[in-house]
Amino acid sequence: MIISVTCSQKWESAAHKSDMNNSAINMTINNSYAFTAVNDRFLQLDSRPHAPIPTATLREAMGLVDASGVADLFVEWATEDGKAVRATRLSARQVLAVWVALGLAQREATISNVTSALSQHLTPARRRALGLTDDFSKHSPEQVARMVRRATSALTDVMDAFPTSTRGRRLTKGEWDGGLAERASSSVELEQRRRRFVVFANRLLEAQHKAAAVSDPQRGVSIVADSRFRSAGVRGVGQRRMDALGDTELVSLEPDAGFWVQDPTGADRRARYGWEDELAVLISSDPDQPRSVPNIVIGFNPHLPSSGFATAAAEMLHDIAGRGAGLDHVVLDRAYMATRPDVLRTPLMNLGVKLVADYPTNRLGVQAVSGAGILVDGTWYAPSLPVELQNAGKESASVSGGAALSDRMEAAKVLKKKVAARAEFSRQHPRAADVSDRDEQFYPYKSEQWNKLYGMGRGAFETYAAALSRTEQNRPGRRRMRGATALAFFGLLEVVGTNARILEDFRAAQQRPRTRRVVLPPLVPAVSAPVSRESSDCRPKRPRRSIVMCPAFGAMTTYPSIKREAGN
Repeated sequence: MIISVTCSQKWESAAHKSDMNNSAINMTINNSYAFTAVNDRFLQLDSRPHAPIPTATLREAMGLVDASGVADLFVEWATEDGKAVRATRLSARQVLAVWVALGLAQREATISNVTSALSQHLTPARRRALGLTDDFSKHSPEQVARMVRRATSALTDVMDAFPTSTRGRRLTKGEWDGGLAERASSSVELEQRRRRFVVFANRLLEAQHKAAAVSDPQRGVSIVADSRFRSAGVRGVGQRRMDALGDTELVSLEPDAGFWVQDPTGADRRARYGWEDELAVLISSDPDQPRSVPNIVIGFNPHLPSSGFATAAAEMLHDIAGRGAGLDHVVLDRAYMATRPDVLRTPLMNLGVKLVADYPTNRLGVQAVSGAGILVDGTWYAPSLPVELQNAGKESASVSGGAALSDRMEAAKVLKKKVAARAEFSRQHPRAADVSDRDEQFYPYKSEQWNKLYGMGRGAFETYAAALSRTEQNRPGRRRMRGATALAFFGLLEVVGTNARILEDFRAAQQRPRTRRVVLPPLVPAVSAPVSRESSDCRPKRPRRSIVMCPAFGAMTTYPSIKREAGN
């Protein structure tokens, strides 16, 4: 139902009307997105780029850093690299807490905002929350900015697997080739640094998940894993053009990024330049209660677009499995099931997860055969399974390609009947050879339980990805920090901030009191038997009108909804 509410006042001059139109709260609300628009406007006012970070947010960020233990890891890693760890006015722990606070407060992650939090907006309460000394306020903003850059560089250097000679300008082709040769000579050390960043990111997300106390520590967590593209904010150079460049010609400002093709087989084919982040979004283990846990990210691993995503997912899932009670359900899309079994499928089987995954069309049907049965669409059945039931998934996928909606619905109905008929032939089967490691899953493909869990998982990930894209605060083109590791660090801060907003909404929904005590009468009275003319109850009764409160001023109206404004 769409409600039209108009709150207006009479103004004596055109200037007053202009002030009304330019005010922070729009006084005319006449569409179904009115409540969302007002809420978004208040959010924009509260998240101004130069607004002070609340002291409570700084305390929360400091508690998150301490609970994760990453500050001690930085000291340990610097010692392993042979770097001297000296006491400074601004430690890695303190500057990291301010960076995390920017993410929690939905501020733009820039050096200038960190500097403002530690200089112009530094009050005694905020100084105590960060553990700074009393004389820290005596430093000028320029001195604080230098300390912030130095401390942040010390953080990222121990995790930087993509070093270059300089970040202040674009490299020439000759300089880039020389840098690649130096990386090849120290590949073992750089791989260790890459793993350090994965550990750092997942320790921070683990601490946020545990502090939220939204999952049972005695039960394994269920997640949906997928990749999300993250733009580099600069133009890329393709491989063919890169090979044709001379030694003095310039490469991209972010030469470590790669191209990601959106809709590669469709008409809207478009290439973008950046990285992909492997994300593990928390979901409920019970598909009948999808809102029992908040859909936050508890795993993070960056990689090049469309390259190494299965390896990154396996590394991330192995880290999550080492926390608490391990993993329960894991939802994957068809791209992961098309990879080699030793990369992702076999490690997942060794972890004992309940896999719920889709298959590419060419992987449907009979997937393996043994002496005790046949593997069809991820489930073992008796050898006597009829041929029409063996090819049910493949036939349905062929119809779902570009057929009409009516044909797709009919194919779905037929598949549902065939999946139910296949249940009579299912049987337990011992772990087979490695040929079936990438095809087996926990529930029968396209069964009712499979549809619930897979649909819940995919919906949770797409919703989170949309929220992350909509509220993205970091603007790559405005940053002074460059490099794959620094931009992955900023991407992690976006995830932490999005998690905080989702947790806040989840707690508000859990604590919202139920004020309705009685059942309201229907809007349209029920049809009753005709009443005699002599009866006194034959007076016409007007239907109850809806009462809506204007979100801007709290005024009430009794105007009924107007259906013709449904297109507004």
